Amino acid sequence: LIERIDAHMNTFKADQNSVYYQALDTYLGTKASSIAEQVIPDWVRTLAVWAGGIFLFLVAVGVVSRVQVQRRTAQLRESQALFQAVIDATSDAIFVKDAQGRYILANAGVALAAGRPGADVSGQDDHALFPDDAESIIANDQRIIAGGKVITYEETLPGAGGKVHTFLTTKGPLFDQSGKQFGLFGIARDITDRKLAEETLRSQQQLIAAIAETSPAMIYVYDMETQSNVYINMGVERMLNYSAQEVQALGAHLLPTLIHPEDMAAVIALQAKIMAAADTDTLELEYRMQHQNGEWRTFHSYERPFVRNTDGSLKQKIGAAIDISERKQAEQALQEANDLLEDRVRQRTDELQRFIDLMAGREVRMAELKQIANALRTQLIEAGMKPVKNDPLAR
Repeated sequence: LIERIDAHMNTFKADQNSVYYQALDTYLGTKASSIAEQVIPDWVRTLAVWAGGIFLFLVAVGVVSRVQVQRRTAQLRESQALFQAVIDATSDAIFVKDAQGRYILANAGVALAAGRPGADVSGQDDHALFPDDAESIIANDQRIIAGGKVITYEETLPGAGGKVHTFLTTKGPLFDQSGKQFGLFGIARDITDRKLAEETLRSQQQLIAAIAETSPAMIYVYDMETQSNVYINMGVERMLNYSAQEVQALGAHLLPTLIHPEDMAAVIALQAKIMAAADTDTLELEYRMQHQNGEWRTFHSYERPFVRNTDGSLKQKIGAAIDISERKQAEQALQEANDLLEDRVRQRTDELQRFIDLMAGREVRMAELKQIANALRTQLIEAGMKPVKNDPLAR
């Protein structure tokens, strides 16, 4: 810098009409540059020029700095207003607290949660804004400050009308340029409606699970792409003595392992029908499956499409199967009893018919004998024989 200033000074000194000599004339009150050059030493004149230049430089710097400060202040105010507008536009509560727990920045979400106007939040602490929950809030703040890490957790705070609201809160420490903590920031999202929806969904899932696990039917979900089971209820243990894990472990070998070979064609045909079925269609089928003890059991299933891919193709089907082995056995026993009864009825009918035919033949024979006897009686009477008293042929 000094070298550059010396170079500029030498340039000024080489020109008699330069600022250098004009400054000397001004400070010494003379227009005779040659006399001033002879009377005043170089170092004094150089110092004077430097002093004047520095003064002018300082004035210029002051003016420029003031303009820059004003401009920067306006920009900061504009940025702060924009930042405040942005954080006020979100439904989340966004805030900054100092080391004493006072809110030095808070958006409209904080004011809404506290039930106060936004202007009443700044400078307040949690005892003033959330008196019933201040201790737990402060304890969490201290835990975050002590740990020096960002933490996300759920907390509950009373809202308007006494309704308890659940917030998903993220808090973390704030550090200055020297690395010293000076406060913390926080972002809290009201997830009350989401928690209510989750609880409703959880209750519905529990209800569905309870119905599925207590159902006498074997309820299952089958993946059409992997050809494997993805869900099956406790019915499989009651009916086939397999656990759900054992069934799912069979993977694509499930059907060949459990379905009767004679029924595989019908099961495969049903798979094809399910692939083409509408979501409201229910298809039925009877088939046999092998119990873990080797016994073949008969099932009646009801199946329909369940989950589809984005292209509309079927990914999973859902079904319910009931064990109808006892019913089939009862039906078979009843059929056998009916067949036996029909055989016996036919036998008795045949015997009766033979008896009727036999009796009919005897009556014909008796009639013939009676005719012969009557003719003989007539001949005897004509021959002079007297009729016998109580003669049966006379009847």
